[in-house]
This record gives sequence, structure tokens and C-alpha cells, in this order.
Amino acid sequence: MINIIPMETINNKTNWALSARTKERIVNLSSYFFIILFIYAASSKMLYHQQFEHQVSQMPMFSGIAGLVAWIVPFIELSISALLLFNMTRLIGLVAGGIMLVVFTLYLVIILNFAGHRPYSDGGLFEMLGWQGHLRLNLVCIILCYFGVMLRMNSDYYKY
Repeated sequence: MINIIPMETINNKTNWALSARTKERIVNLSSYFFIILFIYAASSKMLYHQQFEHQVSQMPMFSGIAGLVAWIVPFIELSISALLLFNMTRLIGLVAGGIMLVVFTLYLVIILNFAGHRPYSDGGLFEMLGWQGHLRLNLVCIILCYFGVMLRMNSDYYKY
């Protein structure tokens, strides 16, 4: 009889550990995904800057500073992408990206539950997702980011 799971694993509750190389690959792939995601989001906001600024100005909390917000958000997204590019700053980039995703997800929840008017400002693929789809995507991305941070912090190759 072939044992798929060794008995000592079941009896001793031994964890299946990921190799350092596997952790590195998962962190790198998730980082590349976030680089593409944030560059796409920033590019979309900059290409349709006037539309983005107008839609930001329709939100009561940002109406007075819409011009500033319309430039700061893509700048932050591009900055996070730059942090994710380099091994030395990848953990900072993952944490910053996770924070940005959590903040934007909270904003989406507020808009979905309390706003009568729902301006949409991303354009492109995100607009096709709609509000509910965008919320689901953000939740998946937050989970991916969390695992990236955890793997990166517990990785053997994470050395300065």
C-alpha cells in the first residue's frame, strides 16, 4: 500500500514546509502581479486624468482637494511598483501595496453601502468589473499581498 501522507506527519502534526526557493518564486510572482496591477491602475488614471479628477471631485470627502488627490494616487501606485522591483525594497512595497489595497477596499465598502451616487474613476478593465467585482478583486489581492508579506518575512533569502 502506498502512503500519500506519511503517518509520522499525521501523528506528529508536522507541517509541509516550502523551500526557500519556492517562497522566493511565490513572492516574486506576486510582486510582478502587483507591479503590473499598480502600473495599469496609475496609467489609466493618468491617461484619463481629467475624467479621474472630475470623478474624485464628485466625492464629498475629496471635493476640495480633487486636483491633488488625482495626482497623488497614481504617484503612490507608481512608487509602490518601483519598491516592488527591487529585492531590497520588496517587503516595503508589499506592505505599502497592502495598505493601499485595504484603504481603497474600505473606500469601496463605504461607497457601496452609503453613497447614493457612485462615480467610477478607474476606467478600462476595472470599470468592466463593476463595483462588486472590483471589491472581490481587491479582497483577493489583499490576501495575496498578505501571503507575500508573510513568505517574504519568513524567507531565508530576506537579508539586507
